[in-house]
Amino acid sequence: MNSPKRTLRVTSGVLSLLLLVLSALPAGAATLQEQFNRANQHYWDGEYEAAQELYQDLAERYRIENPELYHNLANSYAKTGQLGVAVLYYNRALAASPGPETRVAATANLERTRAALAAAHQKHIRPQRALFAEGHGVFYALFQLLSEPTLAVIFLALFFSLVAVLLLRHLPAYGLKRATKPLALTLLFLLLITGGWLAGNIATTESVRSGIVLVADTPLRATRLPHSPRVTLPEGLEVAISGEPDDGLLRVRLAGGREGFVPAENIGEI
Repeated sequence: MNSPKRTLRVTSGVLSLLLLVLSALPAGAATLQEQFNRANQHYWDGEYEAAQELYQDLAERYRIENPELYHNLANSYAKTGQLGVAVLYYNRALAASPGPETRVAATANLERTRAALAAAHQKHIRPQRALFAEGHGVFYALFQLLSEPTLAVIFLALFFSLVAVLLLRHLPAYGLKRATKPLALTLLFLLLITGGWLAGNIATTESVRSGIVLVADTPLRATRLPHSPRVTLPEGLEVAISGEPDDGLLRVRLAGGREGFVPAENIGEI
């Protein structure tokens, strides 16, 4: 894993700015920056459980959805041996549109954690990514190549470029209308493609819910009946979630298509 100082360095920028904005809010929000600083100090001092508690409070109690915070929280769980929960927060960090440095660090740490889990649960095979990652199909992979914010920025850039070109076409300059026609058509085509891509990204994100198995040897039942046939799932496995918890059970689907019911508290949604 990255060293504590390198791991947490990026957070002092983006997340500190976020917490600084929150500090202007009432009801004790000014203490959030102080809490984050204390969490960092605990981490640097090797007091990972104390850091974990403070990071967790920021992420869950105050609902701060920040990739750097998720990454630091994942690292603290990895340091205390809770690898399934670490996988969950590394995935949340990557899903929250992180900057380049955080994306590289979170991806590398996620792969190392998956490799450690694979070594623990499947010692006789190579720790392949497919062992702990749920496949969502070709269309999902295509629409998720770029994040929603990135696609939105591209869409807006193309839109305003097209508007600018259309305005130029109305200027009384000789030949300008004819010269800008191919450019306008190209921008319109790219705008339609990007708009469709953005719509597909949003649709697939909303239609596919993924979760992580947080507890080793989680039982997967074929039915809701207590004594139905079951298999055990390894900690850190990614699954597709179907529906909402019912009577403490959650329906999930594995990469191979197998479906069943698991204890809802054993699954963390990305």
